[in-house]
Amino acid sequence: YMNELGPGRNPTTADLLDLMLVSSDATATDMLLSRFGAGTVNRTLRKLGLKSTSVHRSMNDLVWDFVGVPASSPIRNASFSTKYSEFQRKLAEPTSPAAEAQARFYSDTRDSTTPLDAIAMLEEVAKGRMLSRESRRALLEKMRFGISRLGNPLPNRNRTSEEWALVHRPGY
Repeated sequence: YMNELGPGRNPTTADLLDLMLVSSDATATDMLLSRFGAGTVNRTLRKLGLKSTSVHRSMNDLVWDFVGVPASSPIRNASFSTKYSEFQRKLAEPTSPAAEAQARFYSDTRDSTTPLDAIAMLEEVAKGRMLSRESRRALLEKMRFGISRLGNPLPNRNRTSEEWALVHRPGY
């Protein structure tokens, strides 16, 4: 994961996408958001027709907003192990301000999507209208990895031969 790499690394966008999609790496996600900016991400989402999906905060900010740690707190920039311990401590305090922060978090409409937008995005990818052929193939390869971990939960109908081959690749 990104937080385990030493300083001075300069991963490519492809590297970060791989870590974000395959490993659910929050640091890689934050680096991509920083690299392109929330405004660019949201404009792109609108151009793609995803009207109910928005990205405003980094994963780091989302985590700390969830438990009510202010942006000015030095814990937000601490080492991963220190942050993890503090986050777990905050979650264990059910009567603390963290419970109030969670109520605010769940009512906040920023950084959200809808099932319809998620379906629309996947449909556009599946039909080859959202990404270039090369990008689509790379994304389907990443998704195939996730599907193999889930035990093939998708129905067999309506798959292209390319999707079928990726999902049912021998050895996965």
